[in-house]
Amino acid sequence: LFSFHVKDTDELRYQVAIGRNVVEAFYGMVRLVGKPRQAPPKDYFVEPIFNSWIEFHTDVTQQGLDDYVDKIRRHGFPCRVIEIDDKWTPTYGDFVFDPKKFPEPARMIDRFHAMGLKVILWATPFIEKAAENYRVAESNRYLIMDESGKAPYVTQWWNGQATLVDFSNPAAYSWYL
Repeated sequence: LFSFHVKDTDELRYQVAIGRNVVEAFYGMVRLVGKPRQAPPKDYFVEPIFNSWIEFHTDVTQQGLDDYVDKIRRHGFPCRVIEIDDKWTPTYGDFVFDPKKFPEPARMIDRFHAMGLKVILWATPFIEKAAENYRVAESNRYLIMDESGKAPYVTQWWNGQATLVDFSNPAAYSWYL
């Protein structure tokens, strides 16, 4: 069904959840890791979540989002959550708004909140070497390391090459949050 390779390790432990269908696999996973401590907010389920990707792909801007939300409201679509998707940041791994695309992000978010919307941001565990956060993550060893253990592992993903946050490191996990 699958394979993976691990080089030069003293120990490796893993568990696999399988089932005849997705429901059985889900319950197998729940047996392994347990149930979530709490459910996501109700607003994530009672009405559709509108997402900037559908309208803009990576060309999302503050003006475009303002117009998109106004159009959603003008047409009477139910909406409690707006997700700002890919490329709201200048580089992957920097969790600040791109000032060229979003000159006043706080004003935009305040406006959306005043309209009764929750705002969520798309984030990835990938950090580009050009990101400001790369230097922080590298110097604190918050990144998955390569086989030598001396340099961050660089992977290819659909948006280019990047390093990955090591979520097995509690300090890296806290920093990322």
